[in-house]
Amino acid sequence: SSSNSLRKGELGIGDVVMEPLADVWGDSRARINNTMDNSLEPLPSSSVVCRAVSAASGQESEQYNVVTNNCEHFASWCRNDWAVSKQVAMVATQVMQVVVEVATIKARPVIMLGMLCLEGAKWIGKGKQSGK
Repeated sequence: SSSNSLRKGELGIGDVVMEPLADVWGDSRARINNTMDNSLEPLPSSSVVCRAVSAASGQESEQYNVVTNNCEHFASWCRNDWAVSKQVAMVATQVMQVVVEVATIKARPVIMLGMLCLEGAKWIGKGKQSGK
């Protein structure tokens, strides 16, 4: 493939470049993914192109960040005026699930200790009452 996308080290990682789509695709399979159109009205085609061109010319470009400003963020910003990455959101959700599970597992001994303390306090309280 003669795509400039593969020469990120030379061009700067995350730089927006204009090149023929066939050069980017090469022999790869591609599909159109406009799933955000179900929840957000897409901008007119001319606006989408204008945004992409302005980013390629350096007018509307923020620093690349895999979590907060990647190619999916860029595409959704161009098309729907909302920079979001469903891939990042999905990974973040999975990470949060793991964190919650770990917190739950680590909390169990503390909960059990607390329950034992309560039962012990009840037992001591019953002993004091019966001793009166």
